Amino acid sequence: MNEFKSTYLWGINFKANWGLYFLATTFFQGVFRYFSGDVSIPLLEILQGLILALIMAIGQAIILPEHKDLSTKSLWLRTLLWGSITVMAIVFIALIGNWFQGLPSFCLPLFCLLMFCGCFSIMIGRRFENDKDTLWLNKNLDNFKKTK
Repeated sequence: MNEFKSTYLWGINFKANWGLYFLATTFFQGVFRYFSGDVSIPLLEILQGLILALIMAIGQAIILPEHKDLSTKSLWLRTLLWGSITVMAIVFIALIGNWFQGLPSFCLPLFCLLMFCGCFSIMIGRRFENDKDTLWLNKNLDNFKKTK
């Protein structure tokens, strides 16, 4: 039963991350298009964004597994690797899909930078959550020891 719960929670978190990355991808595509005078995103680009978000979520699940306690150095190195793979996937999909055709040339590098910063902000949040959980567990352990 514990294996089922663990797999179920992993799936929920994976889908949440996938959805978050898809939302960010679609949002930034929309912002770039809006400022260039276009008010819509073609369906094919939306589907490509969905694939990009899936690649990001799979990369995070493989490179930064949730069940593994990563030291600070390892966490940042793995985040850098994950962010770099994300940027490569963005460039590949954006160039093949002509996402920024007709838009200013700075849009692709800016999009990559925003998504890379997003990767780091997610990992910073994850680190904060781990630190908070550690403090909570230590406090409860101290309380438990006092009652024994």
